[in-house]
Amino acid sequence: MRLLQLTLLLVLANCCAAQSFLDPSFSDDGVLTIDMGGEETVMDMALLSDGKMIAVTSVGGPFQIGLVLRLLPNGVVDGSFGEQGLALLQLSSSTFPTAIDVQPDGHIMVVGTANDGMFTDTFIARLNADGSLDPTFGSDGSVIFSDLVLAQVFDVLAAPGGRTYLAGYVYDSGERASVLIRLDPNGSLDTTFGTGGITTWNFVEGPEQLIDIATASDGSILAGGRGGPNSFLAMFAEDGTLDEQFQGSGVSTEPANLDLSKVMFSSSGQILVTSRSTDDWFNYVVVRRFWMNGELDEEFGDLGEVRVLLDPNLHIGNSTPFELPNGGTLISGSVLRTVGLMRNHAYYGALGPQGELDPTFGVGGIMVDSIHTLVSSNSPGNC
Repeated sequence: MRLLQLTLLLVLANCCAAQSFLDPSFSDDGVLTIDMGGEETVMDMALLSDGKMIAVTSVGGPFQIGLVLRLLPNGVVDGSFGEQGLALLQLSSSTFPTAIDVQPDGHIMVVGTANDGMFTDTFIARLNADGSLDPTFGSDGSVIFSDLVLAQVFDVLAAPGGRTYLAGYVYDSGERASVLIRLDPNGSLDTTFGTGGITTWNFVEGPEQLIDIATASDGSILAGGRGGPNSFLAMFAEDGTLDEQFQGSGVSTEPANLDLSKVMFSSSGQILVTSRSTDDWFNYVVVRRFWMNGELDEEFGDLGEVRVLLDPNLHIGNSTPFELPNGGTLISGSVLRTVGLMRNHAYYGALGPQGELDPTFGVGGIMVDSIHTLVSSNSPGNC
């Protein structure tokens, strides 16, 4: 049995205060475990403006039921949400939520897959702040994309004005292509974006997909994706066209040895991208900082790039950046120990404003948590 573990948010609370590790004000010791009677893994989470936390998971055997959980800032389940803190999502025979975001007005956007026993389709659901489905969105609170060959959504982003972005991949003429979709507040496709609310692209050779998106204050949308041996960045204007002020074409291909994880805009308007890299058989977490035009910020790290070697015996998984009050960056994610007993761990690293490791955090700026596994992490923006 796997238990729900919300460790990342606790680290943020202390890292922002330049302290050490787990926050004892959360669930007494900084770690909350909840047994829901099956195998559960937190797939995604979000931090609300009032300090509460939202997480999504699913329970069940061959037929999964989606669950949205809300916690108070101290780690206590928020009984005013859903039924005793839990909102159930059962949109088909099996419902498996994978990502979540919260709109500025408090509505909760959940995406995932729904299977009726024969076909698997992508869905998006909107919940009211109390955990009930919002009947003004789609059909009784959800939209299932059965008419669109939307194979998978990796990220959902709630935008101002009640609009919502979805990023993932579709099959276009038999080829797997990147897709970015924008929905109106009522769940219908926003026809002012792309072609009928959808824009599809083939940025690199071979099958590809968008895996993470972020929006800037001017409405620009930054998407990060993978395809073949390359990762890539694409900057879109509000209407879904490529913004050619970014790298002259709207697209930047990352070096072949980088496997992109997350993208974000800093409060100063710069772009942060985390990836993983394997050079000379060692695994590195890579953080790159760009200007809005797509040029690397050469004052950050080594000509715009920082490479952090955790341990030669650790295989890097996902990496997520968080902006700290001092202008630095916290990175977090998962690692797999490849010698001895193979198991997943969580890791955290703190960088200064120019990419230098912060010696006041962990050991030389790095901390590997061998007790807990960080499956999902989601940046709330600034700490």
